[in-house]
This record gives sequence, C-alpha cells and structure tokens, in this order.
Amino acid sequence: HPFVDWEVWNEPNLAVYWGGRPNPRRYVRLLRLTRAALDPVDPSARLIIGGIFPPPRARYGVSLRTFLDRLYRVRGARRAFDALAIHPFAGRPKGVIAACREARRLMNRHRDRRTPLWITELGWSTGGTNWGRSPFRATESTQAKYLTRTFRRLIALRRALRLERLVWHAWQDTNVPGAPWTLHMGLLRSDGSPKPSLLAYSRIAG
Repeated sequence: HPFVDWEVWNEPNLAVYWGGRPNPRRYVRLLRLTRAALDPVDPSARLIIGGIFPPPRARYGVSLRTFLDRLYRVRGARRAFDALAIHPFAGRPKGVIAACREARRLMNRHRDRRTPLWITELGWSTGGTNWGRSPFRATESTQAKYLTRTFRRLIALRRALRLERLVWHAWQDTNVPGAPWTLHMGLLRSDGSPKPSLLAYSRIAG
C-alpha cells in the first residue's frame, strides 16, 4: 500500500528531537518544504504535524500550548498541514483526555476547527530499565484497564474532538537487553506472548 499520510518529524516541541530549543517558525518551514516535495508526485498526500508531546518538563522542551500558539502565529501556518497529531502520554486516562481536550481548544481558538486531531502514540509501560521512575508505568493488568477506559472515552468524544486516528504505542515490547521503559509499552511481551491489553484492544477494535 502506498503512503498517503506523512507525519512530519517526531515531537518537534521537545529539544531532544528538535536538536536544540524548539522553533515553531522553523517547523512550519519544514512542513512547507515537505509539501513542496510531495505535491509534484502526490498532490493528494496529507501532511500531519508530528506528534506534539503535551506535558514536557521545562528543560526538555516547550508545552503544547506554547508550541501551538507560536505555530499558529506564523503567517499561513494553517495551510501547511492537514491534521495535528499529539502524543498524549499521561499517568492516568484522565490526563490523556485532558491533553486531547486542550489540543482541540487551542485549535478552535486559532480558528482551526475543521482540521482533524490524531493520536499517533499512546500507552503505558509495563517494564524495562528505570521502569520504577517512569511517569507512565503500569502493571500488565492496569495497562489493559487504562487502555479500555481511555479508548472508550476517546471514541465517545471523537466528534467533539474531531478525532480521526488513534494509535497505540506499541505492538510488541523490544527484546533488546537493558532497553528503557519507553520500549515496553507493547500489547505483546518481548517473547511474542500476549499481555492482557491485547485482548482489551481486540474487544474495542472489533
């Protein structure tokens, strides 16, 4: 299947991925350069803002609110993308919902009500190095419970949020020894056996 949607960059509001202090103006320029490259070969391709991470600590980047406020102030920014993706990781499901509501409010405030919202990373970690210090940790049973609660709530709110995509992160835990907790959010364990969250996901997905 050909690519039809292009999520440009990853969490551009975080310094670790942007390579320095995040710069919404330069990010819009990246979107425009991507559009210019895609249009001649696939005019129907859709460009997606690359997974804004809502709650970074101050030294790690800028907030969702700050990044979007500055991005929308760039002249013509709204024409540079077709959807906005966020990565609303949170300690509890209610934090996920709050981040999604905030993103939609910000988009609406900037007169961007028609642009859809995507969630392209969402999950809770069940292991890995430094798991005990992760703000997004859960036991396997809790991971399944959080998945069910969050997905059901987001599906119920999909019209109000204009939510178009919802992607769990990730399919399977890594099997790399000593890998960090960020790589242990899978529906499957590293050996391929299913966690309770796989059944929870299957029930919701139908």
